[in-house]
Amino acid sequence: MNKRNIKIILIALVGFAAVPTKAQSNLNQENAIKSVIDSYMTSINTLDERLTRSIWLDAPETSFITPRGNLVGMDNIWKEHYQGAMGRSSVRKLEYYDLSVRVYENTAIAYFYWIFNAEMDGSSRETRGRETIVLVQRDGQWKIAHIHYGSMPATGERPGT
Repeated sequence: MNKRNIKIILIALVGFAAVPTKAQSNLNQENAIKSVIDSYMTSINTLDERLTRSIWLDAPETSFITPRGNLVGMDNIWKEHYQGAMGRSSVRKLEYYDLSVRVYENTAIAYFYWIFNAEMDGSSRETRGRETIVLVQRDGQWKIAHIHYGSMPATGERPGT
């Protein structure tokens, strides 16, 4: 094999290696979504309005289903859930585990279990539950379009798994 053929083969191999595979692309998307979910946890823990609005889709149809009711629109979500329900606690620590992410082009579904520790009126409280988040990709950024959360199943933690 001459030097020219070797160069052509090396260029082709380097070029092929630089093209991301579908698995790499999905992993990158899943990591970006995990970052949004991490920011969501921080937004609850800190009640940071700027952070909150940066990760949610700013659209009239943005929605949040909680045990207290259905919230529609970012202003309503901020007022009722963040300032209202979460704002009643002086200390908040929301954490998640067993995250699963499914990416469908510019839409993704993430679901997980959570533990929420809070202090309210001088007493500590821990609750556990599960949550589904629907995200959409806008201008290359993943945004939360919908959340549905609730408690653990009444029959025990994670039956059927």
